[in-house]
Amino acid sequence: MDLYDALPYGTKPSRATHPDRAFAVARLHGVDPGDVGSARVLELGCGTGLNLLPMAAALPHAELVGVDTSAVQIGMGRAHVEALGLTNLTLDALDLREAPAGPFDLVVAHGLWSWVPPDVQEAVFDTVKRVLAPQGVAFVSWNALPGWRVRGTVRDLLRRHVAPDTPPRAQLHAARELLSLWVASEPSDPFAELVRQEAVRLAGKGDDTLFHDYLAPHNEPVYLDTFRARAKAGGLALLGEAELQTAPEGPLVDGCLDRALAGDVLTGRAFHRSLLCHEGQGNAFQPEALGELWLRGRVVAMGQDASGSFAFGRGGEPRLTTQNPQLASALAAMSGPGALRFGDLAAMVQGEGAELLRLMSACVLHGFVEPLARAPGAAMQLGPLPQAWAPARHLAEEGSPWVPSLHHEPIAVDGFDRALLVALDGACDQGTLVARLAAGGHGVATVPERLLAMVEAGLFVDGV
Repeated sequence: MDLYDALPYGTKPSRATHPDRAFAVARLHGVDPGDVGSARVLELGCGTGLNLLPMAAALPHAELVGVDTSAVQIGMGRAHVEALGLTNLTLDALDLREAPAGPFDLVVAHGLWSWVPPDVQEAVFDTVKRVLAPQGVAFVSWNALPGWRVRGTVRDLLRRHVAPDTPPRAQLHAARELLSLWVASEPSDPFAELVRQEAVRLAGKGDDTLFHDYLAPHNEPVYLDTFRARAKAGGLALLGEAELQTAPEGPLVDGCLDRALAGDVLTGRAFHRSLLCHEGQGNAFQPEALGELWLRGRVVAMGQDASGSFAFGRGGEPRLTTQNPQLASALAAMSGPGALRFGDLAAMVQGEGAELLRLMSACVLHGFVEPLARAPGAAMQLGPLPQAWAPARHLAEEGSPWVPSLHHEPIAVDGFDRALLVALDGACDQGTLVARLAAGGHGVATVPERLLAMVEAGLFVDGV
């Protein structure tokens, strides 16, 4: 039996895999996969399809295909597709080598490459090469060294502790018993403390992560140069990271022939979200391409201190402080749930264009601003008859602990949030909505606050 049939993996939306984001990053590196709205997208190892499902709902004129060897997971995904009436998403129980011929503008292999044997890793690259459009881009995530050294130590011990021929639930029980001993330990050795910290992190993960990442037979982390060489052998070039970032600086990096690899080593990187393209395509990061993209703020304004500095952050924690009025104005303008074209942003802040481009480029590389190929379509405010986005309402009704946003992010929800989302069917105003929830036995004092949070999270479609 497929191990994912026995214990399905909790597939969720991954922001960096969405063509809105992947196409934007590709354009910043000189590759143009085309129009997001009519894109053809293939996901290899799609699991339950819940990464593709919100894409299909947000892009009704796109064509999306997911393949996975687990018939159980595909069946779960098809039930969601049918419930939402999506005709542009197809999920099939197939080996990735049997994937449709394409061409596809975006190929996604998220949580797949490191978790399969070497021949399947090679097949991933072969399939991407075969089906990828000439200007297409592929997203491939993988576990990286040296950051996975400590995680690998935990994995080694766990796999030697459990009986591999026992059912997954029995292995999980034994593994969690050992993790609890690690968590309670008080090591005096520095390396043992690193291992204990990893055990603490892992103890908080779900059974699907613990089993498939740490107990299943295959999990091969590699160094960046190894991954790059294997991709090249498959006729693909490493375009860059889907999550843009600044490179580490310093003499150790400057003195290395492979600066990107040195950055991985010095930061202890454990995971990559890489974008690939056909050999001969792509360039280094081109800041001027931001002028053709949409920009979405990833931080919100947190006020000004006595020194005149403006603070911006997320989750109540400041991440950026500046005394530059143009930067502060730009970030404040992007603090809402929507996105702005660079030209519109420049008109709003009324600053010098080249300087704003430099500032936005730095913000993109530090993760304060997200580049997008098109506006995400999230409502900026509630309408008179608020209606939550259909995929969010559907998964809330299914009892899911999270729902997808129009920003392609999983948003954690509790029982009250789920009841509220199900009631947001566009048939009543806020007053009637409150009365309906009260009649159902739900406390309603926080409804306005919850609705505002849902708008900020991107759970309402613009114009609906």
